[in-house]
Amino acid sequence: MIVGAIGSTGRAVVDARGALSVVGEDWTLDWWIGADDRWRVPAREPAVRQAPVGNAPVAETRTKVPSGDAVQRVYGIGGPGDVVVVEVENASPAACIVAFVIRGATSLALDGSQVLIDGRIALTLPFPPPRWDVTDFELEPEQCGAQTGLIEPRSFPAGTLHATLLFPLSHRNRLRIGVATGDVKPTVDLAQVPTADAAARGWHHHLDRAMRVNAPAEFVAELDLARSQVLLDADPSAATCAALEDWGFDEEAEWAWRGLSVRDRRAARRRDGMLADASPAGVLLRARDGLVRDTESGLELLHAPLDPGVDVEVHDAPTRFGRVSFALRWHGEHPALLWEVTDPQRGLALRVPVLAPEWSTHDPVGETLLRTAPV
Repeated sequence: MIVGAIGSTGRAVVDARGALSVVGEDWTLDWWIGADDRWRVPAREPAVRQAPVGNAPVAETRTKVPSGDAVQRVYGIGGPGDVVVVEVENASPAACIVAFVIRGATSLALDGSQVLIDGRIALTLPFPPPRWDVTDFELEPEQCGAQTGLIEPRSFPAGTLHATLLFPLSHRNRLRIGVATGDVKPTVDLAQVPTADAAARGWHHHLDRAMRVNAPAEFVAELDLARSQVLLDADPSAATCAALEDWGFDEEAEWAWRGLSVRDRRAARRRDGMLADASPAGVLLRARDGLVRDTESGLELLHAPLDPGVDVEVHDAPTRFGRVSFALRWHGEHPALLWEVTDPQRGLALRVPVLAPEWSTHDPVGETLLRTAPV
């Protein structure tokens, strides 16, 4: 999952076990949990679950500890340094130890509560770690935390530095660090940063300014997360550019277009092979094509309808014939279609060829009960 903030340029990627990589950097940041019985390394644990918070680019990764979970949340808040917050919650009745594990760097130094990695401020800590290690070999969890006191600057051959920063975490408490993904010196008060839930709610304000879909929760969740991922794509492809345009993110689509090659621009215009793309952009392009298909002769709604009896609403879909909103609501075996086209253009024709092949209209606003064909 890509994490970051709208309006910032820094990005990080969180893998399925909670390890974080800053885009453009060679090092990674992982996490371990020391419980009463043993250490947990999420990269190796069988009982690790990850899901987005609120369908937003807020990665929540859980690993089992005695009588509860250790929960890591990663999300972007932007601001100076394009900060990404890494929060670990001890959702169990016993205290534990959190180890932040840095791999693949060349140098490390501590300046107050800020960690310099490879010569730039990379981490903001709540306080200096009580125990730590900085070595040129891979440590196992049982070996970490041998050093105490001030961390002196350390350098090793390129990419060989391994470090662990250990912090105590009492039961039912949380610990946050900030990861700088941009080039500006970060200034962040970790005690005052937005929560993961607040960050997720903020994302919905961004998503609601473009095309929106109301449908079964699982379908909407997939679309919401895919929309956030194309908005955060730091190196957009032709498919990303096409998805941004089709879903009404005009400013972002224009920015993505400027970075495309001539060949990729041609592909973005033609949508060549993009419906088979497995990326978030492909998810959006397939969903848009199934909901609203923009053709030379008009608009085809619900070319790939949801299951019979499942209601769906689409709001503010941009098309060459105007901005389209519609709702399909089932009444027994037949659905009612309500539609409105804002700023309708000449040649507007609406059809629902899969559900009702014989029906069409040129009216920009209306409603009808469709006599459906077998699906």
